[in-house]
Amino acid sequence: MPIEINTPKALTNTHEYHEYTLSDEEGKANYSIHFGRYNDGKSLTFQVFQKDLMTNFCYESDYTLEDFQKLSKGFKMCESIDEIFEIIKEIFASKKARIKTEKENKTISIVITIFLLGGKEQEIEIKVTQKISDINEINKELCNKVNILQEEIKEIKNESLNNSEKINNLEKIINIQKSEIQELKQWKEKYELELKQIVKIKEKEQTEDQLKKKINSVIIKDIKGLDFLEKRLKSDPMLMKKNAIYKLLYRATKDGNSPPIISSKM
Repeated sequence: MPIEINTPKALTNTHEYHEYTLSDEEGKANYSIHFGRYNDGKSLTFQVFQKDLMTNFCYESDYTLEDFQKLSKGFKMCESIDEIFEIIKEIFASKKARIKTEKENKTISIVITIFLLGGKEQEIEIKVTQKISDINEINKELCNKVNILQEEIKEIKNESLNNSEKINNLEKIINIQKSEIQELKQWKEKYELELKQIVKIKEKEQTEDQLKKKINSVIIKDIKGLDFLEKRLKSDPMLMKKNAIYKLLYRATKDGNSPPIISSKM
């Protein structure tokens, strides 16, 4: 059976100490696994701490060579705790380990997979029970978490500064685009105004061309004058249903202002 102890050991003082992170079966919680050899070389100590959760306890147990040999035939050929220590390190390194929680019994199991002869795999459970940590270990763990939080705060601040810079750059780009849009809008309004003026000029030219084709006159210069003339002419009942054809008969600049002289025979 595992050797029970009253309070957790300081594994950092062991001959050799390792730390790994494992998840529980549901993947909802992460646990920090500490294990190491004490100088007496007779046992391995396993400790489990739940990450991101400040508590005054950890889970801990010691396992001797005999304890491991009772767990599995795979350890029968091991002659020392040092051999098992190397095997456990390889198992953790190859990620062949997970956490199994039994919180009602205040017990957590480190489930590891070992290889038996013939290549078969076997899962074994290293049970660790809840132990109360002393105040020094709690303070140490608290300081570690505070340091981690401070680093996270620095990262958040740096990220915030980077985001602020990005936002400022985006605002500058937006302002530039707004200015360009305003310029385009002004140019569009100017273009539309010029286009309307050109259309009016073209329409006037077309009207004058139509007027010239319909009537050869320098007195009537626009459609309004021609409409007025047609209304006056068509007020005559004889011309109401007839299309008027305009023919130049007389022009002062061409024919003169004086009537023609008619010779009479004496």
